[in-house]
Amino acid sequence: MEFARRGFDAATVRSIATRADVDPALIHHYFGTKMGLFQAVLALGVDPTRAALPAMLDGPRDEAGRRIARTFLTLYEDPEFREPVLAVMRTAMTSPEVAALAASFLQDTMLRGLATLAVGPDPQRQVALAMTHLLGTMLGRHVLGLTALQGDVDVLVDELAPVVQRYLDGAHRGAADPAR
Repeated sequence: MEFARRGFDAATVRSIATRADVDPALIHHYFGTKMGLFQAVLALGVDPTRAALPAMLDGPRDEAGRRIARTFLTLYEDPEFREPVLAVMRTAMTSPEVAALAASFLQDTMLRGLATLAVGPDPQRQVALAMTHLLGTMLGRHVLGLTALQGDVDVLVDELAPVVQRYLDGAHRGAADPAR
C-alpha cells in the first residue's frame, strides 16, 4: 500500500513497518532491502500473462479490440491487481531500474503476445499504442479520478474498443505515413 500511495522512492522501510505494525528489522530480516520487499509485493499480485493474455487472444481478430479493452479495464477494477501495478508505475517515474523492469516485462510478454493480433508493418508498435491508450484511461480513472471516466466499465469498453481495433488494424496511420 505504501508503494502504491507514495512510490518506491518516497516509501521508507520505517513507514512500511509502521503501517504494518511491525519492527523495521523484520522487513530487513525477511526481504533484505526495500527493493527485495518491493519485488515480493509485486509477486503477490495477479499475473497478467495468466489472467489476461489468453482472454485477449481467444477469439476472432476483428473483435480483439473489444476483448483487449474489456480485459484491461476489468483487471484494473480489481484492487489486488491495480494497487501493485500503480506501485510499479509510480516507482518507474523516478527509478530507471524499475522502469526498465516494467518495460522489459511489457515488451517480452504482453506486447509480443498481442502483436499476433495486429496487421501492419510494426505490430508491436501498434499494440504498444493501443495499450498505452488504455493505460492513460486507467490512470485518468483510478489515479486522477477524472469524473468523466467514472461509471460503468461497459460504457468505457464500448467507447475504447473501436480505437483499440483501429490500432490493431493499422487504420490509425495517416495518409502521409510512409509506412502505410
